[in-house]
Amino acid sequence: MNNSIESIKIKDNGLRHQVYKIIKDKIARGELKPNQRIFESRIAEQLSISRGPVREAIRDLAKEGIVINIPRKGTFIAACSIKDIEEIYSLRAILEGLAIRRSINYLPKKDIKNLENLREEMVTASKNKNIAKMVEKDMQFHKVICYSSKHTRLIKFWSEMDYQIRTFLVTADLVFYNPEQIAQRHNKIIEAIKTKDPDKAEKCIKNHINQIGKEIIDILKKRGEHGLLLSPQRKENKS
Repeated sequence: MNNSIESIKIKDNGLRHQVYKIIKDKIARGELKPNQRIFESRIAEQLSISRGPVREAIRDLAKEGIVINIPRKGTFIAACSIKDIEEIYSLRAILEGLAIRRSINYLPKKDIKNLENLREEMVTASKNKNIAKMVEKDMQFHKVICYSSKHTRLIKFWSEMDYQIRTFLVTADLVFYNPEQIAQRHNKIIEAIKTKDPDKAEKCIKNHINQIGKEIIDILKKRGEHGLLLSPQRKENKS
């Protein structure tokens, strides 16, 4: 477990949820890696709490498939397969394509300015190789578009994929070390929005999302991986 966890202060109430959130956030930021083993006793010690809330939090994470328990081996950060990535990115493309069609005629100038600011923050984070921040700003960029659709179920489904998308982006961080490419790709989306042409905007954002999904998969394949990691049964990270 990352030693920086020791600096996090735990409140007396709601320990189970707080531990759950700490672990989940660390996975999304790439501080805990896919296939890394996590230790209940170590987490409890670092957070200066009893093992009960940690055990309950890990149980909740296991129910969501975020961690997996391997008999006689331990608890590991769960893997995602290439099929998972393909499914999530194909669905994401459909949802955001619909979102941009619905929102394109209603996005106020302040939201467009916000998109431009987020694009610049992404570029700066990429130049600094701060992938966690870059991913955060990227997700905020797409969130503006999705939430502007005012489509309740679309927003719900998109939000449910948020954690997995962040994990994919942080894990395949080599995709995002090119600031010029980040600016160019997001400029296309912003300019498409400004045209008020729903067909053009939908095509633009779908192409963007499908391309990112493809690049993540290509990187993983080049690494010789069939998902974000090897199976815990075959490879164990003892850190």
